[in-house]
Amino acid sequence: MVSDDSPEKKKPCRKRRARKVCPETICYVVEIKDWDWNFTFGVNTMKGRDDPYFEFRHLELRGVLLRPSKIKAEEVEVTFLPERRLNESERTHDQPQSVGSFQLHRGRLQFIIPMPADALSCVLPMMIAGRIRFVVMDGDRPRYGQGRIRMYRLVRNYEPEDMAPDA
Repeated sequence: MVSDDSPEKKKPCRKRRARKVCPETICYVVEIKDWDWNFTFGVNTMKGRDDPYFEFRHLELRGVLLRPSKIKAEEVEVTFLPERRLNESERTHDQPQSVGSFQLHRGRLQFIIPMPADALSCVLPMMIAGRIRFVVMDGDRPRYGQGRIRMYRLVRNYEPEDMAPDA
């Protein structure tokens, strides 16, 4: 006879499934104070790349974080990296989770955001003319100093009263 305490009678342990944490979306607003555009072109010396040339261009925006007010960042940098695979004709099979990411470390908030390469020719003249003054982004609340960006806008005006309350 098997006792109730015997190993044969005990139910197997079930592992608990980790609950997925749904990230809360908040709004980030950066007022642009300065910007720079860098371009590099040369012979490709990197192995594993098919292109005989190396080309790198990016738009760097530096500014002040207006929202969310609870995040304290002395330095804010938003770097846009043009990418051909994001052009409208190339992205039909994408299933994106985000359109960029950010990292907050020691008072420095840095956003890295790919953008369609064909959009750069529209954005640069607007930057030169001073027509773009703010970057408005929707993304995760920082978790361990980092998170994802799900949408961004480059705008001339920012109206705080038209937005949801500051998180």
